Amino acid sequence: LKEYGLEDVGLKFTTRIKGAANLKEVDGKLEFEVDPSGRGAYDSALNKIFIAFNVIDPQGTKTERELRNDISGIMDHEIIHALRELDLLTEREYNLLVTYAKNTLPRIKVLDETGKEISEAQRLNKVYADLDPISLDEEYVAQLFRFYREKPDQVRGKSKNIIGKIL
Repeated sequence: LKEYGLEDVGLKFTTRIKGAANLKEVDGKLEFEVDPSGRGAYDSALNKIFIAFNVIDPQGTKTERELRNDISGIMDHEIIHALRELDLLTEREYNLLVTYAKNTLPRIKVLDETGKEISEAQRLNKVYADLDPISLDEEYVAQLFRFYREKPDQVRGKSKNIIGKIL
């Protein structure tokens, strides 16, 4: 994290994502609402990235390389949330990334949970259907960063320069 200017951000591997954002009051008591499918999260109140190891490899069958790739992808995604929260991207840079992500992610094809081919934008819109448009924009940028780390040659122009600055 230090390489990204995030030396003050913590990292925790856990079995379930329990962060301040998941804390709710139920019958006068504080309880965690846990998303059993949550793989990773950045908690701004705790300034920590959480990665749910048992969700990444519930059967314990992935190779070290597969685990490393999965964890790296989650980290790449969550780092954008931390950078945004800590105001380490200018508004102009962020807006350029949002525009690029909105134009690029609809062209990236992925498989949904049923094996049907859909765009990454469609997947994000489905997964984050409960988010407001500003938060959804941040998810788009986070996925763009993750996509860049997997296929850097497919991101171009000013967005590539901004991501290069982050790295």
